[in-house]
Amino acid sequence: MAGRIQALVELLFPNRCLFCRAALPTGRNPVCDRCGAGLPRVPGGTLFAVEDTHCAAPFYYEGPTRTLMHWYKFRGRHALSAYMAHRMEAALPPGWPGQVDVVSWVPVSAARRRKRGYDQSELLARALAKRLWCPCVGLLTKVRDAETQNALHTRSARRQNVADAFCAIPNAAAKKRILLVDDVMTSGATLRECVRGLQQAGAARVFCVVFSKTRRSLPE
Repeated sequence: MAGRIQALVELLFPNRCLFCRAALPTGRNPVCDRCGAGLPRVPGGTLFAVEDTHCAAPFYYEGPTRTLMHWYKFRGRHALSAYMAHRMEAALPPGWPGQVDVVSWVPVSAARRRKRGYDQSELLARALAKRLWCPCVGLLTKVRDAETQNALHTRSARRQNVADAFCAIPNAAAKKRILLVDDVMTSGATLRECVRGLQQAGAARVFCVVFSKTRRSLPE
């Protein structure tokens, strides 16, 4: 009986690609293969400098990737986190997963989390940690609610905006090799501040991964 009900639900309400609305098998990715191939890819093996470490990213933050991120962050499409984590895992250099002790994330402020109802980077981190069979632990808190980075158009302004905005939880990061997760990287100022905080708290090493990266650098 349960199988028949499920089949009826699938017939009446088929799973559809978020972009082209093509019907998809139940349980499959929310983006069809054709539309997924159209996302602007970062060339394989490309890493972006962050502090004294590097950041991996599967896509550039433009076009359909920007649309997907908007659905995820502002339209409640939480289920996208599993699809996004899968693509983020594929962007990791081969040697990274075996060196990671714990996955963590760049947190939003408590006020923003209450307003939105969730932390988008935490959802990504937990989905990615599940794929890597790795613990996922909050190692940072946002202690100052900085201005939205999107409103700032130079790297120096963004660095100043997030200076001392994050604090590592005492003793939690010590001697850990950490994979730090965020949704988007633009100037890298937020990731740098978080990496610095984790290193000052005694982290053995910090790797970074985001779902998307802006293609063009901001002026100094």
